[in-house]
Amino acid sequence: MGVVRFVGAVAVLGVVTSLGLVPAGPASAAVPGDVVISEFMFDPLSGVDGDEFLELTNTTATDVDVSGWSFTKGITLVFPAGATIGANARIVISPDAARTQATYGVPAAAVYTGSLSNGGETLTLKDAAAVTIDTLTYDDVDPWPTTTDGTGPSLELIDPAQGHNDPVNWAASTAARGNTAGAANSVAGTGLKPHITNLAATPNAPTVDQAVTVTATVTGQDGLPTLRFRYGANAADQTMAMTATGVNTYTADIPGSTTGQLIRSSSSRPSCFSRCSITSAIRITS
Repeated sequence: MGVVRFVGAVAVLGVVTSLGLVPAGPASAAVPGDVVISEFMFDPLSGVDGDEFLELTNTTATDVDVSGWSFTKGITLVFPAGATIGANARIVISPDAARTQATYGVPAAAVYTGSLSNGGETLTLKDAAAVTIDTLTYDDVDPWPTTTDGTGPSLELIDPAQGHNDPVNWAASTAARGNTAGAANSVAGTGLKPHITNLAATPNAPTVDQAVTVTATVTGQDGLPTLRFRYGANAADQTMAMTATGVNTYTADIPGSTTGQLIRSSSSRPSCFSRCSITSAIRITS
């Protein structure tokens, strides 16, 4: 009868050639990173669990045998004997194949039980020998993208070669339909962009001519981050390089100014995503 093979997001029989599909042949064993969780919809806009989906991508140039592979955390699914994911192909799995086809226009290659947590959880994919192929712990709060939490977009992986548990490597889908289920990710790229968190300025209410110390955590940068600041809403921006104080932590001192002027400060790196720059504001008091 032939071997079941996943080509893209479609489960077909190896003997079928009328659709231009290559008959299933020998598939290789995989090592961690060969197959990755590349996109998922954990909190659909509809609020219906059946509209969830998860996409797996084979990042290699050969078919990968996923016989007996399973999700051991988050959702429950065991792939059948003879199942493969085609070279550089993607498959979509979901809890409701009919809804996946109707909502996203792609077939579900397999159906899982359980549901993806709307509040974040760990997802783990293991091979038939219980070796972890990919694992991901996501969340629905910053520094993870927050627009994927029930407002429409799916969560997409940026670079499969980078850390999958780094929230900087994930972004909300920018596709017009809010996802790219079964297709190339809309945010796909190489390398990670810098990400800034924990921006703080002290003191919060400086006195006249008192310097303000700005601190921030910056990850993914290839040099010292730049602090941009201004004295007053209509003043010109000024910049200074920040100084490293530890692993991914930086500081800079803004010189003091006169009473009533508003200091606006932001830490940034070139070519950032929108989540890479954070602004704070303080007012100088007498």
